[in-house]
Amino acid sequence: MSSKTVQRRLADPLFRAELDEVKLQIVQQTAASLSDAATSAVAALKILLASRDEGVQLRAASAILDVAIKYRETLDLSERLVALEEARELSVA
Repeated sequence: MSSKTVQRRLADPLFRAELDEVKLQIVQQTAASLSDAATSAVAALKILLASRDEGVQLRAASAILDVAIKYRETLDLSERLVALEEARELSVA
């Protein structure tokens, strides 16, 4: 397909909306897949916590704590962002 054809199609609002919808579906499917994988990864790390090898236990515990801290930080930032957006909406209204 030529670049002119691509440009013409991207200029079409209907085509652009369909393209955006497909992109959104891909992102949602990827997020769901990553969520499933994360659940399996946590289960695997929990199993490794019971290992007889203390080095394996330490690495599993460290990985769990690292992710837990990052998750908490992300959750905190998300909550703060929502609060800022709500405050902004109130000040604009």
